[in-house]
Amino acid sequence: MIAVQLLTILTVRFGLREAHFDKDGSFYLNGEAVKLIGLDHHQTYPYIGGAAPERLQRKDADILK
Repeated sequence: MIAVQLLTILTVRFGLREAHFDKDGSFYLNGEAVKLIGLDHHQTYPYIGGAAPERLQRKDADILK
């Protein structure tokens, strides 16, 4: 049998009470403005997906620029 000693207990309450976009396009989480960084990229060629030839993948990348 191995003896185990508990060193620390950490309790963190986390919850989302409210999330919305304001009329000016700002995103608010629990009443505080949060700057969202990133993008959502859906493939333009869903039937071939990741098997798209390099020229089509470059075309997608040019659209994102």
